[in-house]
Amino acid sequence: MNTDDQSPVPPGSPQWWLNQPVRDHKRGARGRPSVSFDKIIATALEIIDSAGSQAFNMRMLADSLGSGTATLYRHFQSKDEIFAYAADRFLGGLLNDEQNYADMGWQDACALSMSRYYQQLTAHPNIVPLLATQIPLGPNGLELRERVLMMFLKAGFTPTLAASAYTTIAHYVVGFAGQLSPAGQHSHNTSTELGDFFHQLDPGKYPATVKIAPHLTDISITDEFHFGLKLIIAGLGRALKGGKAG
Repeated sequence: MNTDDQSPVPPGSPQWWLNQPVRDHKRGARGRPSVSFDKIIATALEIIDSAGSQAFNMRMLADSLGSGTATLYRHFQSKDEIFAYAADRFLGGLLNDEQNYADMGWQDACALSMSRYYQQLTAHPNIVPLLATQIPLGPNGLELRERVLMMFLKAGFTPTLAASAYTTIAHYVVGFAGQLSPAGQHSHNTSTELGDFFHQLDPGKYPATVKIAPHLTDISITDEFHFGLKLIIAGLGRALKGGKAG
């Protein structure tokens, strides 16, 4: 097959992950000094966590490794490939944080695992934009997905409901954590200003907003997250019962 006419496969895409070779993560590539694949990705993740993906570049990574960019390009064609592996490596840390939920009902297991996921994301806000642009198709992302889907299936969810439950909760967690990322913080640093604005509205025109104004600005993002997660889990419980009844 002539591949010259084919468009490059975007890093992190399904086909890209399928094409990735089995790597010896501990062995270094040719170059002086030799640097292992594992060390490159670990260092890249540290840089992204500290400075953000927008500031990241290959020279910065090479300098942190005490190497040269030529060594990096023996492993990767672009920084987008590094981003794909870095995102999956972060998800691997979540796997290590998982406890055994076998003795818990699916509602408690779902609430605890998603809360821990949210906590990890809020502790590393510069990682959130990276995950928001990556479909988790690497080995760690697949393992996390498998665990959550299996939890739903064992609880009696139909395949369709399990799929919807997984995608809804995964998008909810990442989306909410994104509000605490550097790009999303601005809109939540103005609660006092927003409260003053609501109080100055005409109560004749906006009676509900003026009445509830004190409660619109005194709820933390984390409290909002847990409130919404409870609603989602409760809704999934009703959908599960409805499916069984049907």
